[in-house]
Amino acid sequence: MYKLKNNLTFRFAVLFVLVLSLFAGSQTQVSGNSADPPTTGFEDREGESRTTHEEELAFLETISNASDRMTYSIVGESVEGRPIHLVRVGYPEPPSDEAISEDSSILVIGSQHGNEPAGREMALQLLRDLAFTEDPDLLDQLSDTTVMFIPSANPDGIEADIRANSLGIDPNRDHINLMATETRVMAQVLQDFKPEITIDAHEGPSTPNNPGQIPRLELSWPRNLNVDEELRDLNVEMIEDYVFPAIEAAGYDTDVYGSPGGAGGGDQTIMRNMLGLRHGVAMLIETFNSTPEARVELQLQAVHEVLEFHRERQDDVTAVVTEAPSRKEAAGESQSDPFYFGGADWDPPAEEDIIHPHACGYLINSAQAEQIEQHIELFSLETEKVSEHGVFVSMAQPMMTVIPLLLDERSASNEVIGKPLNDCSDPGSEEPPPLPPEPSPPAQYATDFSTNEFGEQPAGWTQYWHDSNWTVKEDPRRLHHFVDNNGNRRALTWDEVGDAGHVKGDVEVSGLVRASNTGDTLLQIAFHISDDGDTENAYYLDARKPGAGSRPNQVRIAKYQNGQHRALAGTELPFTVEEDTWYRVVLQREGDMLQAKMWPNGEEEPEAWMVQTYDTSFDQGRVGMSHFTSGAVNEWAFFGVGTGGEEAPRPPADILDSDPVVDKTDLQHRVDHIYAANLNEEDYTADSWQALQDALSQAKDVLDDPEVTQTTVDNALRSLNNAFDGLEESITASEIKVLVEQFEEEGAFANEEAPRALTLHLTAIGHYENQEEAEKVVRHLEGGFKDLLHYQHDNNLISDEAYDTLMDQADILILQWQ
Repeated sequence: MYKLKNNLTFRFAVLFVLVLSLFAGSQTQVSGNSADPPTTGFEDREGESRTTHEEELAFLETISNASDRMTYSIVGESVEGRPIHLVRVGYPEPPSDEAISEDSSILVIGSQHGNEPAGREMALQLLRDLAFTEDPDLLDQLSDTTVMFIPSANPDGIEADIRANSLGIDPNRDHINLMATETRVMAQVLQDFKPEITIDAHEGPSTPNNPGQIPRLELSWPRNLNVDEELRDLNVEMIEDYVFPAIEAAGYDTDVYGSPGGAGGGDQTIMRNMLGLRHGVAMLIETFNSTPEARVELQLQAVHEVLEFHRERQDDVTAVVTEAPSRKEAAGESQSDPFYFGGADWDPPAEEDIIHPHACGYLINSAQAEQIEQHIELFSLETEKVSEHGVFVSMAQPMMTVIPLLLDERSASNEVIGKPLNDCSDPGSEEPPPLPPEPSPPAQYATDFSTNEFGEQPAGWTQYWHDSNWTVKEDPRRLHHFVDNNGNRRALTWDEVGDAGHVKGDVEVSGLVRASNTGDTLLQIAFHISDDGDTENAYYLDARKPGAGSRPNQVRIAKYQNGQHRALAGTELPFTVEEDTWYRVVLQREGDMLQAKMWPNGEEEPEAWMVQTYDTSFDQGRVGMSHFTSGAVNEWAFFGVGTGGEEAPRPPADILDSDPVVDKTDLQHRVDHIYAANLNEEDYTADSWQALQDALSQAKDVLDDPEVTQTTVDNALRSLNNAFDGLEESITASEIKVLVEQFEEEGAFANEEAPRALTLHLTAIGHYENQEEAEKVVRHLEGGFKDLLHYQHDNNLISDEAYDTLMDQADILILQWQ
C-alpha cells in the first residue's frame, strides 16, 4: 500500500528536504515548474499561528503562476464578501470544468468550522504538493483524476476564529436546508462536479501544544440509513481496511468518530451524511491531541491513504458511485425499501421514524415549489407541473434520498410540507396543499397607548399561550406587564395589524421599553407569534444583562418553536444593559434574514444591524411582546409595526418628556398576595423566613413613604419577590427517614442492610433534634449519615437518584442546624 513515507515530505523541490517531526524519514519528491515551491504562513511560523487570509490569496496565486497543474477560481463569496475558491489540480494540467464533471474527481474541503484550522492548512499544503510532485504514482493518478480543493469553506469564520459563519449559522449543520451562503456554494460545487470521493476536514477542540501526546485520528462515513448500501459498504471498507491500518502502523491512535451517540448519527444536515445521500464516497476527518503541526500532518497522511485507495480501487469506486443513483431511483419507483427519518447505521431507528412503504411521490403547490426553488436546483430534483397549482415530485428519481427530508411533515428538516401520495398514476387529479396566504401588504402601525383606557388591558390586543397581567398605566402612558409566579411564556399581540392581527412575510417591529426585576432576560419583542393555542412559536429579540450565563450583555435573536427556546444569534452590546432604563429596539424579517438592533433612548439609532441570522422555520403569525420570568416587569411606552417591506415607525423623540408619577401598585399587590397566602413560620427555615419578614417590613416602609422614588419602589418589589421565591421549606430527620422508606419500596437499595443502616442514623439524629443539640445533629449527619451514603454509592448499594436526593436533604438539614 502507498504510504506517506514514500510520498509526502520533500516540500521545496529537489533542492530541499523537510524532515517532519512526527513522520521522521518520510519524504516526497516535488518539482514541477518551480525550483522553490511556496510555503504557507502556518509552515513559515512552524505552526505557531494559522495562515492568514491575505497569505492564502498570495499562496494560491503563486502556485497558479508557477505550476501548470493548478488552476483556481472564485466560486462564491462569504456573507462578508470574502472569496471562496475552488482549486483544481491535474496532470499535465487540469481539464475543463465540463470534462471534470464527466470524469473522475476527488474533492477536499477545509475548515467548514472557522475555529478548526487543521483542515485548511492540510488542504493548502496538499494542493501545493500535488502541483509540484514528481512522484510517478501521483502523476499517473492526476492524469485521469482531478483533485479539487475548497481550502477555506468558511472564510468569515476563519477570520473571526469562530465555528459558525458571520450570521451564526453552522455550515456543517446546514447541508439540507442550505440557509448559509457558504453552504450553497459547497452544494453548487457538489452539484456541478459530482466528485467520486469528498473529504471533509475538521479537528477536535484545540489543545495547548503538547508534543508528548499521541496524535489521534477519528474518521467517519455517511451513516444516514437512506444512503445506498453498496456505497456505504465501500465507504466503510476505505476507512477501516485502508486508512485506519496505515495510520495505526505509523504508531498513532484511531477511532470511529462520534458513535455511538452525538455527532456520529445520521443527521441529514451534516455534510458527511449529505455526501452519501448525494451518492458519493465521503470521509469526515477529525484530529486530536499533540501540536497543531501534528494534527495537520496526520490529516495529510489520511488523505494520501484515500488517494492510494482510489488508485487501487478506482474501477470499484466509479462503478458504485455511478450505479447508486440508479438503484435509488428504482427503489423509489418500486417503494421497495423503507425510508428513515432517524437512526443511523449503528443505531436502529424508532418505529415512528420508519416509513414502509414510503410515498411514491409528493404533491406541493406552486408557491411551495417557488419557495424550494434553490433546493430543486442544487439537489437536481425533477418536478412536474400537473395542475394549475399542483407540482409533483416523484420518488422515482436518483435524489429521492432527500425528497422526504425536504417535503414530509415528519422530517425535522422539512422546508415545506407536501402531500404524500401512495398512488402516483394520476397526481394531477389530487388536490395540492392549499396556497398560503398572500404576504401582508405594505402598511405601518404605531401606538403610544394614549388612546387606551387607564388601568385596563389595552383594547384591541389579545393574550396568547398563558394569561398574564397587562395593564395601561399613566405618567408616562405605557403598557405595563407584570409576570406572576406561574411563570410560563405569555404574549400580548395587536389585533389591528395585518389581517385581523395576522402577518405573513416581511415584517418589522419597534418598541420603547424598560424593565425591572427581570433576572437575566430584560425584554422580548416578537413577531410570527403562533395563535392556534396548541403551539408556542415566535421569533423575538431579547436583551441579556451583564453576567447572564454564557451570553452576557447581549442583544439576541431567538425563537420559540413548539415551545422550545433556541438562541439563533447574538452580539455583545456597546453599552451596559441596565434595569429601569429606557431602550429602543427593532426586530426585522426580510426574506429569510432576521435582523435586530438596540440602543439607549435619547441616542442616535445605529445605521447597521447589530445582529443578523437566517431561519426558515415559520413566516407568519401575530406581532407583539412576550416574557416568562416570574416577577419580571416590562413597560412599553411605544410599539410600532411595518409590514410588506415598510419600516416600523419609531417613537417620537419627546415621548417621555413628562414628570413621572411613582407607581406603587405592583408592590402593594405583592404584599397583599403574600399575606393572603397565610404562610406558617414553622414550615420554613429560620433564615429564609427572616429574609421574607425583612423584605415585607421594607416594603411597608416604602408604601408609607410619600417621597419615595420609582427606583426605590421597584427595588423593594424586587427584594420582596426574591425573598418570597427564596423561602426554603424546613426538614426533619423523620421526614428524611420517610424518604428512605419510600426509596426502599421502590427498590433503590441493593439489600436490606443499606436502608436499615441509614434509618439507624436518622433515628439517632431525631433524638438529638428533640433535645436541640445542634453540634451532635451536624456531627451525625456529616460523619455518619453522609459518609454511609458515600460508601453505599461507591459500592453500588444505592441508586443514583436515591443517593442524590438523600444527600441534598441531608445538606438542607445541616444548614438548618449550623
